[in-house]
Order: sequence, then structure tokens, then C-alpha cells
Amino acid sequence: MALTIGLVQRLKVTAPPVLAWVYIGPTSSNTTFLFVHQPAGLPPEEIAYRATMVDALSSAAIAGHEVSATHATAGSEITMVEILA
Repeated sequence: MALTIGLVQRLKVTAPPVLAWVYIGPTSSNTTFLFVHQPAGLPPEEIAYRATMVDALSSAAIAGHEVSATHATAGSEITMVEILA
């Protein structure tokens, strides 16, 4: 697993199967593209978890807080988000 740490420079919230497209990095010209995926057939608690990740990214973008996004080393799908204080 890999971590991408930085400010949410750009966030686009969409309908499933891709809930959000996000660019995270120290500046708007130095970012990593990641996304939150919600495939069909997930149980309700997994759907809620993924929606909460999008909410966390949105809150961090508004407040100007850094985030730590966990994703596969060779992938861009976010599996966990932490707002850093």
C-alpha cells in the first residue's frame, strides 16, 4: 500500500461507479490523481464508508487541511482517507 499526503487541490464528486476524482499534492501544479470507486453490489456499510471518504476529502478541501490517502502502490483507487491536523 502507498500513501499520498497533501492538500486536496481539486475534487470532483460524481455518481457511482466513481464517487470522486481528486488531485492531492502540495501545490496545484504538483499533484497525484486518485479516485474513490463504488462498484455495484456493495453492502450498505461499504457504500457508507466510501461516501464518508468523499465527505472527508470535501471537508479537508474546504478547511485547507492536508489528507493522507491510502491506495495500492500501483493503483489510484483510494481505500482510506485520514485528515491530518
